[in-house]
Amino acid sequence: MEKGNIKSVLLIDNSVQESGAYHSIRCFIKKLQPRISYYYAVPQGCWNKNKDIPPSRLEHYQFNELSKSWRLMWYFPQLITNSIKIGEWVRREGIQIVHVNDLYNMIGICVKIMVPKVKLVYHIRLRRTSYARPVFGLWIWLINKFSDVIVPVSETVEKDMSIPSEKVVRIYDAVEDSRIRSNRKKSFDGNHISFLYIGNYIPGKGQDHALRAFEVALRSCKNISLQLVGVTGGNAKNEAYLRSLKQFIIDHELNDSIHIYDQGSDVCDLMMSCDVVLNFSESESFSLVCLEALANGKPVIATKCGGPQEIIRHLENGILVENKDVLAMSQAIIKLAVEPTLITKLSNETQVDFEKKFNANLLANKLLEVYNQDLAY
Repeated sequence: MEKGNIKSVLLIDNSVQESGAYHSIRCFIKKLQPRISYYYAVPQGCWNKNKDIPPSRLEHYQFNELSKSWRLMWYFPQLITNSIKIGEWVRREGIQIVHVNDLYNMIGICVKIMVPKVKLVYHIRLRRTSYARPVFGLWIWLINKFSDVIVPVSETVEKDMSIPSEKVVRIYDAVEDSRIRSNRKKSFDGNHISFLYIGNYIPGKGQDHALRAFEVALRSCKNISLQLVGVTGGNAKNEAYLRSLKQFIIDHELNDSIHIYDQGSDVCDLMMSCDVVLNFSESESFSLVCLEALANGKPVIATKCGGPQEIIRHLENGILVENKDVLAMSQAIIKLAVEPTLITKLSNETQVDFEKKFNANLLANKLLEVYNQDLAY
């Protein structure tokens, strides 16, 4: 692509901590630069850690979200103020594309109204069953009305949107190269099976199910251990949830077998230290953790909660269990503990699936096509 044809894209993202959405869009950005010239409208948070972003292309905003608290009164004034500022930035820099990294930020729609010639791309990463359920339908209606391209991250999300539209282009999330180890194999003798649960401590993320399932599994298998790794983001509800997890471990005397950590270690190092990854979330639009496990050669036990069903092939690269079914979770854990050869079999298939369906270069090129395509409507 010649320099004169380089597209300028403003990414609007709400990430204040490292999430799957954040890591996936960062992967695409790294793959597409310098073919795409990116600008960033973000809150103070994890984006500040990216030293490769020129200060002149990074602006910080207070993105208020809809809530039931008194802060709701500031939502619309803040939305209008931010939209005006970002709209002026788009005009000043001649930005051609506005890419919003999830459905809950309505600034993209406001900017489209202010600057109709800009191309508006909306990534959709939440399910209808998420916390956004009360306004999900309204948001999708608005996004379908004003956006030029809608990018659901999975078939699950696409079905939830319920808008058969020529604007829709499904693109799976991708794993950054830095989060994949070239040497994916760990010394494994089957004598001790270590399980890993990576996920922010949020009610509904399934760590409580994992603890109950592990408590049951430990009655039959003494050769297993579990690490839970994540952050609360300073949220009061998440902090209370984490305390309840720690109390469960104490109450059931599981301290020798289950350990809880803040996420301070590299994800790849964590993956390399375990044999099996768990994900018992109650609802997932995709699941970057499941995908990272496959990328690093680790089988996954996951719930049938949406996205993981598009990543995990039952008894081929992992095990799928019914959502919220603690007994089924414990039985899957026991199955791998008593059949360590199955872990090896599942591990051998993980990389095949990853390269065939979730290759980051192929997915990034698909996003590039979205940026470059002429609009036919």
